Amino acid sequence: MSLRKPIYVDMDNVLIAPILDRDGNAIDLLVRPGVKNFLERLSMYGELTLLTAASHSWAQQVLEKLGATAKLFKDVKTGEDLFPIWQQVEVIRNARGLSDADRESLYNEIKPILPPGVIFDDYPAGSEMYRLKGHATGIVQVNPHLWIPVDVFSTDDPDRGGLEKAFQEFKKRNSAWRARPAIGKMLEGSVR
Repeated sequence: MSLRKPIYVDMDNVLIAPILDRDGNAIDLLVRPGVKNFLERLSMYGELTLLTAASHSWAQQVLEKLGATAKLFKDVKTGEDLFPIWQQVEVIRNARGLSDADRESLYNEIKPILPPGVIFDDYPAGSEMYRLKGHATGIVQVNPHLWIPVDVFSTDDPDRGGLEKAFQEFKKRNSAWRARPAIGKMLEGSVR
């Protein structure tokens, strides 16, 4: 087991844009500009895991398209891995007669299947994808600010430096997270 913190990166509309046919089926994919640089820099901060709700077979196609860059990922978790969490989230979401507080209490009972870590995703905090991946890693309970939104990249939404913006946000938050324990130790020292 690695001592480095996990960093989770979504795939679709973050690293790649699926190219769809008229029926909405993915027939190819376009790699986002700057992916290699983004992943190389992130890998200096922790262990990279590809975390996607897509199928394992689609993730494998994406990894093949990324080529040697894909070797930066130490692990891959797909929709098949997330399915037990998705089932629990759906049961709670669709249960009738629950108050919002009851629903939140039940969501917080979901046992994570992955260690908490930073998540880069194109869905906003509070979305269904946030709920799924946030509960799979436990960040919803630990620190919701570990979710870092990435500007959508698609064939309709060209890249506008989205990975760089997300990386800068990560660095800003990472600095703040690292500063917290140091402040706590300083306060501890002043109490004596």
